[in-house]
Amino acid sequence: TQDEFVLLHGDLPCNVTLHEGKKGSKKMDFNKAHRNTIRWNQFGRFLVTGGYGQLLGDTDFWDKTGKRLLNNVRLETCVMSAFAPDGRHFMAATTSPRMRVDNKIVIYDYCGTWLSTMPFDELLIASWRPRPRGAFQDRPPSPEREAKSKAKAGPKAGGYPGAPPAKAQAYRPPGARAAGGGLAE
Repeated sequence: TQDEFVLLHGDLPCNVTLHEGKKGSKKMDFNKAHRNTIRWNQFGRFLVTGGYGQLLGDTDFWDKTGKRLLNNVRLETCVMSAFAPDGRHFMAATTSPRMRVDNKIVIYDYCGTWLSTMPFDELLIASWRPRPRGAFQDRPPSPEREAKSKAKAGPKAGGYPGAPPAKAQAYRPPGARAAGGGLAE
């Protein structure tokens, strides 16, 4: 953050590496994965890498200081994401017009444990309220929080806790649907 940076480089799955800021020498190799997004918390302790947009939404929560992966979750329709000013909460949002369905804000803790979901009919933008620097202090990961994140990883592919289960239906082309929708209309 101050004197270091993270690179996503190479063909997918790309290399995710941490580099020293002044000379550019590699300090740490995170992993090789399908990622296109990097989000730091404001203290530079926690790091989230995700593969959004045309990728599946796999997201890794890292403790950079401890050099370890805290959790991995899938945020399938994530359009925007950010750490809260406290550095302990992470927001993932599905917004319109990029995604016209399933608009929501999902809040995770720094370990990738699901905390809350707020669904919307149409959500245009989501962001944290700015707070002045110094309003929060950097804290290391809580041991009991890390243990919980391993047991409860949060929503998996297809939704979030408490969401109604999607009913699987056979695909019907527009012309074969009851409401029509073919080109002849």
